[in-house]
Amino acid sequence: MMDNSNSAVLSEHRIQQTEAARVRLQQLCDRNSFFEFDRYAGGTVCCGSARIDGRGVFVYAFDAGVRNGAMDARSAECLCSVLKKAQDTGTPVVGVVCSGGVLLSDGLDAANGFGKMIKSAAALCGRAPHIISVEGPALGLMGAYVQCADAVIINENGSIGAGITAECMLKAKAAVSAGDAAIKVCTGDEDEMIKRVLSYLPDNGESYRQVECTDDPGRVCSGIEGMADDAGAVVNEVFDAGSFCALYDSFGKDILSGFAMLGGVSVGVIANNSPFIGGDGARKAARIISLCDAYSMPIIFICNAQGVVSDGKSEEDGTLCNLGRLAGAAAVASVPLITVITKEAVGSAYTIMGSKSIGADVVFAWNNARIGLVDAATAVAMQGAERLRASENPVSARKDMEKEYQQNEMDVYAAAAARCVDQPIEPENTRISLCAALDCLRNKRREAARRHVMPF
Repeated sequence: MMDNSNSAVLSEHRIQQTEAARVRLQQLCDRNSFFEFDRYAGGTVCCGSARIDGRGVFVYAFDAGVRNGAMDARSAECLCSVLKKAQDTGTPVVGVVCSGGVLLSDGLDAANGFGKMIKSAAALCGRAPHIISVEGPALGLMGAYVQCADAVIINENGSIGAGITAECMLKAKAAVSAGDAAIKVCTGDEDEMIKRVLSYLPDNGESYRQVECTDDPGRVCSGIEGMADDAGAVVNEVFDAGSFCALYDSFGKDILSGFAMLGGVSVGVIANNSPFIGGDGARKAARIISLCDAYSMPIIFICNAQGVVSDGKSEEDGTLCNLGRLAGAAAVASVPLITVITKEAVGSAYTIMGSKSIGADVVFAWNNARIGLVDAATAVAMQGAERLRASENPVSARKDMEKEYQQNEMDVYAAAAARCVDQPIEPENTRISLCAALDCLRNKRREAARRHVMPF
């Protein structure tokens, strides 16, 4: 039996084991707010509760200085306990990860611990936000666990990979900046980015996030009509000043996605950043929609697209599958969906980018927008061949036919008459219209709380 002096020495040793992780959490959290759980359990992870910008959260961090942050069975139990507390109380969780994977000396007990962690993280999805900041390697099963979080932020030292060799780590680090493993790749202050992402998310899937609005909901967006082809400019003009936070911005650049505030209400934003929607953009848009649907965040579509990418490789690179994911995510979403068609919405892009047929509650369109099954040039090529052959001036005839098609078949008021658009609006009234629609949809009754599965 161990005497009291030896027990005290062991306890102090266990505390010192995770001292770096403890300091990291104290740095992240509000001053003197961190309360540690299982302080004397030992292991490589430090867990507890705290406040971040005044909000109650559960937190945990791995200490890379202890066995390279490798997960052992006891640490897995401590972490699962924190995730269960978060699920039971509907409280956000923030984790800091730097881990070499499984502790080999624990054998299958460590592997089973990872299985329990992954199951706990999956159970938490959609019930309380789970944000992980990867600030070093997240290797092997730790990489799989990290991807179960709602939002993953990676700093310049972070990497997520299945392998544990130096070559695998380098490849994983390079892939992060170009892929969709992280919602945000951070090159600056990690704590600031964690706090910013958390600021948009509610405490749980049963509540919504609203803050004091410092921007006038009745503000006129002067000059926005000339910004139609610049998704970033339109978004920054329409939403509360300085509130837009781009997510997955290094990946799938044909779609601009992220969080923003509209009249003080936290919303998700999906905007076309290219005339054609590609597979990567569709996949990240589907992720944002599912995340917003899980946490009661309304979704705003800013549509300006001529169609989807069709280059003969759609079947090979998964474009069609990802377009289906985007369409499916929008179709099953039960939060308010509001769409603004700015310049054009044509063909498949019209349907999947928040059309009424797929589930949008309100659709606005700028009064000069073009909406149709195909663009004018394609329609004339398909239907006007005989008329063009009979014309003495085919070039002039083609222009006249395209203009005629746009006026008759792509007119925004014709779309409104067909109930595809609720109201054509002046471009400068875009913010006013969105705020009004969101205000009337705020109490939309949702189906039973949905849980998204990440990643897909």
